[in-house]
Amino acid sequence: MALLKSYSCVKCGGVLNFDEGQEVFGCPFCGGEFAFTDFHRGDLIKQGKMALNRGNYLTAKDKYQAILRRNPRDFEALLGLILAECHLPSVGRVCRLEYLENARLKEAIQATKNAKEALPEETEYFDLIIRLFELADEYNRTRDDADEVTKAQNKHFRNMGYDIVTIEEKEKAFFDGYKTGLLYISLKILPFVALLLIAFGLAWVNILIIAGIILLSIGLKQYYVIRKKRAEKRLNREMAAQSFKDNSDIVKMKNIREEYMNTYYKLKKIVPDPKAYEKPAPAVKNDAPEADPFIDIEKTVICNKCGGLLTLDKEKRLYECRSCGVAYGTSLFFGDPYEKIANALKDNDFAEADQRFSYMLMQDPHNFDALLGRVLLGGRWKKMGDIVLTEQAFTDVRMNNLKDRIADAVAHSAEEDRPFMENVSRLISLIFDYQKTSHAVDTFNEELEKISRLKKSGQNSKDVNDARPENEPDYILWRREELLRKTKIKTEFDELKDKILREYKELRSSSGEDKKWQY
Repeated sequence: MALLKSYSCVKCGGVLNFDEGQEVFGCPFCGGEFAFTDFHRGDLIKQGKMALNRGNYLTAKDKYQAILRRNPRDFEALLGLILAECHLPSVGRVCRLEYLENARLKEAIQATKNAKEALPEETEYFDLIIRLFELADEYNRTRDDADEVTKAQNKHFRNMGYDIVTIEEKEKAFFDGYKTGLLYISLKILPFVALLLIAFGLAWVNILIIAGIILLSIGLKQYYVIRKKRAEKRLNREMAAQSFKDNSDIVKMKNIREEYMNTYYKLKKIVPDPKAYEKPAPAVKNDAPEADPFIDIEKTVICNKCGGLLTLDKEKRLYECRSCGVAYGTSLFFGDPYEKIANALKDNDFAEADQRFSYMLMQDPHNFDALLGRVLLGGRWKKMGDIVLTEQAFTDVRMNNLKDRIADAVAHSAEEDRPFMENVSRLISLIFDYQKTSHAVDTFNEELEKISRLKKSGQNSKDVNDARPENEPDYILWRREELLRKTKIKTEFDELKDKILREYKELRSSSGEDKKWQY
């Protein structure tokens, strides 16, 4: 958001008014040339640091770049730009690798290289910063690669564990069936076969059958034991290999961390003095920005201090008032003022928006949007819908200021806009009446509470200024009248507000103008 600034020329004392966006300007009275950063470098540095701390890195980048456009060798601005590119809130965050986990290290390295080119005297300092960022990048990549491999290996190990469990489950299922079948044979078939073999004199065959069953059971059991041991041995072997690799990654990361800390300690010992690079190198006069050929020299602008007509200087950078000695930057009167006002109101900067409307009135004293906008801003309202009845009274200063603004709007509005402004004036008068009535109701309520307390205590106040029980009916009657008045005011307010909003839409549509500002 562009800010309006007013300063005194350090050479002749003339008043200089300009936009923050108009970085280079000249004094119309003595010819001295200045830049915004000449007056406000310290403020820009402070604003940049605040933006960094809040995580608003784009804003911080803009602040530091504004300084570097005037002085490319400003060390604090160069360092701040590096932090903004890296997305770090302060240079102190460089002390630990963990703080650089989500940093934009590639952009930071490039910004540091640019800073080294702009300030070759501090090559050693910037080389150390580059090395820190390179180590942080290598550390992050090593950690991320190790994490990815570990995740993949853990998944593989889980699958191998599932294979071992599957072998155990198959073994259990097989032997459960095997036992059931063996039991059935032993009870139903073997007795018959044994008796038959004994009858034929072949009892020794029974011994062979039993021995065969036992050997078969042992063989099957051993088969599953061997499968399980092979799977476990393979799992242990691969886990040992992964553990060795993990240890090597840990050692590598440890070495990176040690080098990083040693580099950081070296960096702390050679921090340059920022004051040595605050002032820019002498500027060549021919390098001054060219005048804008598209600025209309016939544009009429009236001084809001004395009412005199402002004239444009030869370079088309300043509107100057020869009557009272005030100069205004041309950027105040060009571009889209509504966009600047919207940005100011977005940040709740009512003073900035109010000044923008004032500069619009310097070009067109009958501007409808500017007249209405100044009235709304006087009440701290951003749009017509924000105007509501409130029992909280305005301060005398705010009330008088609002009355002056609405009177000025009625007096200077165009003939076709005057009825609308008079309705707005009436609407604001209703707010004042409502606040007075609310105050009266509160006063009567307080008196009635005092009377109630006196009745309960059975005492009568001796002070003639205090409420007396015999006055209670009068207070009740007066309070009722004020409450009725509040209701009437509210009804009239709601009806008038709806009427104003309708008239505003009709006024815009009938005039054929685009809605520059939405009230």
